[in-house]
Amino acid sequence: MYINLVENIARALVWEKGKWRISKNATMVESLIGFYEKEYLKIYGVGLGGIYKMPKLEIYAEPEIPKREIKKAVYNILQVEIPLEIIDCKGIRTYQSVKVGDKVKHQNLQGYGTLGGFVDDIASPYRLAISNNHVFANCNRANINDNLVKLQPNIVFGGLYRFVPLKKPPYVNEVDAAVGWIYEGLNLVWRPRKPRKSGNAYRGMKVYKYGARTGYTEGIIKGIFAAPQVDYRPPLGILNFRRCLRIEGLNGPFSLPGDSGSLVVSKSGVVVGLLLAGEVTGAYSFANPFTIVENQLGVIFT
Repeated sequence: MYINLVENIARALVWEKGKWRISKNATMVESLIGFYEKEYLKIYGVGLGGIYKMPKLEIYAEPEIPKREIKKAVYNILQVEIPLEIIDCKGIRTYQSVKVGDKVKHQNLQGYGTLGGFVDDIASPYRLAISNNHVFANCNRANINDNLVKLQPNIVFGGLYRFVPLKKPPYVNEVDAAVGWIYEGLNLVWRPRKPRKSGNAYRGMKVYKYGARTGYTEGIIKGIFAAPQVDYRPPLGILNFRRCLRIEGLNGPFSLPGDSGSLVVSKSGVVVGLLLAGEVTGAYSFANPFTIVENQLGVIFT
């Protein structure tokens, strides 16, 4: 429901000595009680504009609303015609954003991982954030719609939408992946730039990632079809994986703890992997092939 805040000004403005002034006993906050509601007007706020000796009442309203209707409503409430300016407004929101490389986690996770990027759901119009199961779904222990938290600052940016369950031995995993829905109104920011598409990796491909721990790093894919045993610690323990990419950093470690969930992208802008783990000294990292991640999560990179 849209709220008409014109009554706000009627309470906060006082006519004195031939001009309007703000009453010392009235504040915008105090006058937010008992809104004058007129849904069809779609008015988002009010203010005092103009110049010092010639103030104008500002009304922030949808551009398509007839200005005569707004003026009529204002004059009916104030019982007097005053200088009035209608300012086009399609809504007001904070400039809050979620960025590739942000520190993110499931609400109950002790550590943190990386917001890898944004993908589209095949079965719905949703734009989704992607990371690992162990980041967004807390190693299978989460429920759909659980809060997903962005750190620094600590805000809830969305909720868990879908994840691929991690399986204990003797089963073998192909992905550690999850996606979350994002609250409407948040700006979605790619760093360092938006990739062009998704595709397959090959040995010798030069790649980069943008992680929450180490930021932008570059590496080279040294191996494919790797089958590592990854230690998830309690409650899952050691899990088996297959068809992983092995990546070595070009100038130091490609990733460190906290970078889990980063997208692995070729220098030509092709998303080829989703980072899930690394060798304990940082000598190399492992990622799931992104085409398999897309298939198992039911998403697509566009």
